[in-house]
Order: sequence, then structure tokens, then C-alpha cells
Amino acid sequence: MGATLSKAFGAYGGFVIGNSKFIKTVKTGNVITGSSSPPNAMVAAALKGLEIVENNPELRLELWENAKYLKKEIRNLGLKVDDNYLPIVTFSLGTGEKMEHIHQELMDMGIYIQYVKYVGSGSEGVLRIVVTSSHSKEQIDLLVSSLGKLI
Repeated sequence: MGATLSKAFGAYGGFVIGNSKFIKTVKTGNVITGSSSPPNAMVAAALKGLEIVENNPELRLELWENAKYLKKEIRNLGLKVDDNYLPIVTFSLGTGEKMEHIHQELMDMGIYIQYVKYVGSGSEGVLRIVVTSSHSKEQIDLLVSSLGKLI
């Protein structure tokens, strides 16, 4: 099992958990060979992020509530959304041109979602929304309502 520190903690890097044989394999593999240590500022940011989460468990609960709420509301627009524990919603709306237009229209309204072309997302790309524990229901509702008018 592994996790990234770049998404939830706004830092750099990640970690891998496993038995000693697995960890030895990872440490001696191509992923680690030739890599350098993360910058000190990123390590400090990751440690502070871990400390904040450890001392404020309600943030995790608020995050999951916001993620569930956003996914429910996006589904209510008729869009297919993965049912997982990630606070990220990714979906396609036809052509890349259409998604780029929606991305720009939302940006003009002061709402940021990503239009990205990841490997595996198809040639047209996807729209990607990341929700946090600090988003309010009103902000999520504004996003969904604005998106609904554009699709």
C-alpha cells in the first residue's frame, strides 16, 4: 500500500507500506535508484500536514462528507461519477473543445476545475474537480449549479 503526500498535504513525495521483503525490493528497484531526497521545505510541509490531520480528525470527516455530497450532486446532473473514497470527481463531457469551453466559463465565474488529458483518460481528456474539507456546501452548490447550466 502507498499514498501520496502531494494531494492531501500539499507537499511532495509519498510513502509505501509493506513487509521488509517488499520494502527491500522497492528500495533497490528502478523507482528509487538515482532519486534524490525531497527538498527540506517539502518535508516540513508534509510533516506539518500530518500533524494537522492527526490533531484535527474532524477535517477528515468534513472532507469525506464534502466528497460524498459533491458526487451525489454531480450524479443528479446525470453525469457518471466513480463511487470511491477519493475526494476527486472526474468525468467526460464529449469533446475536448466542449470541456475546455466549460473549464473556461467556470474560470470566468471564479470557479476552478481542471481540464486535463491524463494517460488513460481518453484522447479528449476529462474534467476534474477536487473538493477539500474547507469547501462549504454553498460553494459546492454554486459549482454544481453553474456546471449544470453549462452542460
